[in-house]
Amino acid sequence: MVLKALRENCSRPRAILLIGLAGIAVLASGCGVVRTRHPVPPALQEEAQVVGMPDIRGYADAADDSLFRSAVDSVRQELAAQPGKPAGVFLTDTVDFLALSGGGADGAFGAGLLCGWSEHGDRPRFKLVTGISTGSLIAPFAFLGPKYDAPLKEVYTTISTKNIYRLRNLLKMLHSDSLADTWPLAELATKYMDDQMLRDIAAEHQKGRRLFVGTANLDAQRLTVWDMGAIAAMGTPEAFKLFRRLLLASAAIPVMFPPIYLEVEAGGKKYDDVHVDGGAVAEVIT
Repeated sequence: MVLKALRENCSRPRAILLIGLAGIAVLASGCGVVRTRHPVPPALQEEAQVVGMPDIRGYADAADDSLFRSAVDSVRQELAAQPGKPAGVFLTDTVDFLALSGGGADGAFGAGLLCGWSEHGDRPRFKLVTGISTGSLIAPFAFLGPKYDAPLKEVYTTISTKNIYRLRNLLKMLHSDSLADTWPLAELATKYMDDQMLRDIAAEHQKGRRLFVGTANLDAQRLTVWDMGAIAAMGTPEAFKLFRRLLLASAAIPVMFPPIYLEVEAGGKKYDDVHVDGGAVAEVIT
């Protein structure tokens, strides 16, 4: 009910973002600072990169070199995966994209649609899958196709509120940056987005397909687009951990759920980004 109320009363993305900023400020000032912050200076926002993982993200509202290179590489990788096709010739007659929006618990509709699409027998193999908010949680399953329909269905038909978050007690709320703790969701992410699934995503990325999810950078107040396949393709424990943390960020409703802090570097110095539900600034990646 709390999630439903937040969605209904903060339907405009900008309103959600402002509530998130204000809520964190109130919680921080109520009983001291929640945590020491070193936000990226506005002048360095464009060049900030996750420490040790360059070229895995960009802003959706401007041309971005990292995402452009990813698009170019996708064509090269697809050609390499199908030798004999002349350079500069489209590999298929059509290119299928899937953009999954936010919607909270209504994401079950999208999950059901995908499973039904598979049963109908004409679900395409998407070149690009994007997701925001609950769409980000569906996106990895949608990207990998019908063989991952069973776990997708399980997630959206057997999981209850207690498997997503636990409300903090009042004292902890006053010393935290959110009303609830999402450790149950973190456990679900580890269970369902296991190492094998991430390796499968990496393999599809190497064939030229792309998986993008969006989070809202609270400091920059902009939609950040993450190249999840590139992250999975790194194959390291740190990369797999970041993959799952970004999914938590994509579902982090401001004030209600804890934001995700990421260590980044810009101008030769280290800072931190704070990310929440991409639905705070946009409902779909366009």
